[in-house]
Amino acid sequence: MVTVAHSRTFHGDSAKTVYVGRPSVYGNRHPVGVPCRACEKDRHFPVHTRQEAIAAFTKDWLSDAYIPVRAQALIEIPDDNVLLCWCHPQPC
Repeated sequence: MVTVAHSRTFHGDSAKTVYVGRPSVYGNRHPVGVPCRACEKDRHFPVHTRQEAIAAFTKDWLSDAYIPVRAQALIEIPDDNVLLCWCHPQPC
């Protein structure tokens, strides 16, 4: 089973880890609390709450443009790996 851990506090087997934070291919490109360049419209950069950033990333992840990334994840992230990010234990 894939688990999630904080990048700074994880002390397990590094061979079984995949970094999924920014700027990795798996990272959420929609930041929390700062202007979001990914959502720029007419030189306006919205500032997302945590829930809005997660919703925007979910929309991206499920889009056709992310099919290659999802396929890559199936290959690179076996069931026994640990996903490392800076947000854990908060949702991201």
